[in-house]
Amino acid sequence: MKISIAIATYNGARYLPEQLDSFLRQKKPPHEVVICDDDSSDSTMAILQSFQKDAPFEVRIEQNPIRLGYKKNFEKAISLCTGDIIFLSDQDDYWFDTKILEMTRALLARPNIFVIHTDMIITDENLVPSRQTQLGNILALGSTVETYVSGCATALRREWVSIVLPIPTEVAAHDTWIHKLALAMDVRTICLPPQQYYRRHDKNVSQWRASKPEQMNALDSIRVYGLADKTEAWCRELDKTRWTRKRLLERTENLKELGLLPQQETAIRKLDRRISALESRIHNNSQNRLKRLPKIIRLWLSGDYNNFSGWKSALKDILRQQSNYS
Repeated sequence: MKISIAIATYNGARYLPEQLDSFLRQKKPPHEVVICDDDSSDSTMAILQSFQKDAPFEVRIEQNPIRLGYKKNFEKAISLCTGDIIFLSDQDDYWFDTKILEMTRALLARPNIFVIHTDMIITDENLVPSRQTQLGNILALGSTVETYVSGCATALRREWVSIVLPIPTEVAAHDTWIHKLALAMDVRTICLPPQQYYRRHDKNVSQWRASKPEQMNALDSIRVYGLADKTEAWCRELDKTRWTRKRLLERTENLKELGLLPQQETAIRKLDRRISALESRIHNNSQNRLKRLPKIIRLWLSGDYNNFSGWKSALKDILRQQSNYS
């Protein structure tokens, strides 16, 4: 079983050495580390070349002559990996020495699973751990484990690459795409307890509320999101869901080879229902409360609010201000 690590770097000199060091400390070391650097202008390349020289496993470095951006750089790194299991890594975290061992063990124990991820302990910029984890904060905010997506905590089987790549240009992030496809097909699981630190600093790409090192609760969700107009977010989610449906249909032969045709049929049916529910929410919120109320009740009675947060989402849709999104 060959293990690859795909890491995308860009001006990461400040924190990169500690992350690379955590690769060296793995109880189950990788067979290869594939690094795609996005035309860094600091000392990142020198750090990578030193690591390549001394590492006890193969290290391949590709430096992009022009910047590809975060998503496409990760896509390139994934495409160059030759391992049976591919771990994704950011440049500024720190893996526990059991990460590859435990996540590989969990994945191999379930041959019907193609994507696995782990929880992460949130730290400050100096890797001083808080008492919070990413998943713990998400659950405290009233969301579910299904909403937890983090590329740097993810590993996937090589077979899933044929489903994932290429990533549509319309999709904003590589990790949400990988996980959305896996969730639709019910081929994702989580490895607990947490297997890495998640370093938070002023240069993080993600500034999501659940990534903060403070303890979260349901009131934080209300304070952050409240009854704000969600139409723009729903439209983005609608686009992602449509692209997920399209890709699963395009990859019918690949899914057949993986023995996943029954799951594909179920996934398409669920995606169609979610698309319809999102379209209804967007339309309903474009009308005043009096007109939207009976439509929200019908959507609730049909069970389509189960695509979201159930009665809580329905109540919010009743109370929201009319959308001015265009």
